[in-house]
Amino acid sequence: MASIDHVITLVLLVPMLVIGVLSRALSEVVRRLRRRARVLGSVVTAFIGETFAGTLAIKTAGAEDAVLARLREHNRNRRAAAVKERLATDLLDTATGATVEIGIGLVLLLAAPAMRRGDFTVGDLALFTGYVGCSPRRRTQVRHTARLGLERTPLRRLRCMTTAQHKIGSGFGARTTAKEVVRGVDLSGRLAIVTGGYSGLGLETTRALARAGARVVVPARRKGVAEEAVAGIDGVEVDELDLADLASVRGFAERFLASGRGIDMFIGNAGIMALPERTLVGPGWEAQFATNHLGHYALVNLLWPAIEAGGARVISVSSGGHRRSPIRWDDVHFTGGYDKWRAYGQAKTANVLFAVRLDELGRDAGVRAFSLHPGGIMTPLQRHMPKAEMVAMGWIDEDGNVANPSFKTPEQGAATQVWAATSPRLADMGGVYCEDCDIAEQVPDEGDFTAGVRGYAIDREHAARLWTLSAELTGVDAFAR
Repeated sequence: MASIDHVITLVLLVPMLVIGVLSRALSEVVRRLRRRARVLGSVVTAFIGETFAGTLAIKTAGAEDAVLARLREHNRNRRAAAVKERLATDLLDTATGATVEIGIGLVLLLAAPAMRRGDFTVGDLALFTGYVGCSPRRRTQVRHTARLGLERTPLRRLRCMTTAQHKIGSGFGARTTAKEVVRGVDLSGRLAIVTGGYSGLGLETTRALARAGARVVVPARRKGVAEEAVAGIDGVEVDELDLADLASVRGFAERFLASGRGIDMFIGNAGIMALPERTLVGPGWEAQFATNHLGHYALVNLLWPAIEAGGARVISVSSGGHRRSPIRWDDVHFTGGYDKWRAYGQAKTANVLFAVRLDELGRDAGVRAFSLHPGGIMTPLQRHMPKAEMVAMGWIDEDGNVANPSFKTPEQGAATQVWAATSPRLADMGGVYCEDCDIAEQVPDEGDFTAGVRGYAIDREHAARLWTLSAELTGVDAFAR
């Protein structure tokens, strides 16, 4: 009887072990494909009737990416990396059981209509993959996911899985400096315009580009201050520009075009933040929207002949603050009540949408556009914020020292815009939002995230609508027919 039991056990066990090994190998292949090919969009289609490879991909790509992205953004300390590693291991371990894989395949096949409607959520997928393996630790992680609120996020809303908003592995990171980005890069004979290139991140950007051999033009509202700031940097020239004054924008553009030079890099770095009171400029424009977006929009359009001639990269410096507000289409100038952070968020969303639309319009001419979040950095940008507010937000301590460990130095903060303007890794790419010297991942439009780009900020329809609105407000459009 014992021998018969052994035979029966072997007959049952050996096939399961073989299938488990094959399943594990297949999950590893899928994991690698996911990193390189951004496959979730195709996988969502694949699981509706093709192979269980699609099943594995949706589990590893959908659950791992979505859940880990939320965990990564929610945690602000080094424990996030450990959580990521443990959760990734658990998700891959689940793939070793053939019975589990078959079960997941059946569930996903049955859930396909609900996923298309948006009724099947990230939480549903995490719940199934987490509980089916009967792992106590996995169940704890699933409950943590539910606490973060991801279980209410429909899979169809995670559009990042089907867009170009994916990390490419640049080799740089959050602590990279602008100097390190251009090490070994020769920009001789190339010309860059850096608005606000005499203070904070702008000054570090000017230094890095000039160090690499570029000629840098710095348009500045305070010309005398700018000339003093860049006096020791070779290859830099300063001209006058007030982004909140359309006449000043036209004047600078006319003077530059008269020089007959082309532009290789345009970095829209200048900006203002968190004005305490609603301030109007020009013909009644809200100041943050006008300075951060409309001024740069008009400047790029007026400089278009030189930008097109140089086949330039146009860099729109946005911020993670864009996650505070989409475009308020019914009241962009806050006539119905002002909130300084929503106004800033709207302006930064506009910076991202501007790059999306410009990239669409300019790519046939060889012009590509990018937007970015430089990171949290203490610079003159915070000049409108009282010290007590910055202390309350955890940015600085009572003595004025930086208190947030995630904050960067100005040299580190300038790195992403310098990388976006010069990196060969971005050749033939454009219209994407970057952070930490890499392309950022997309995050849902709702929820508390500390990184990533909202879907409303890279929505092409919103980008086209904002371009039309900006053209109406400024009377400028280089692509008008």
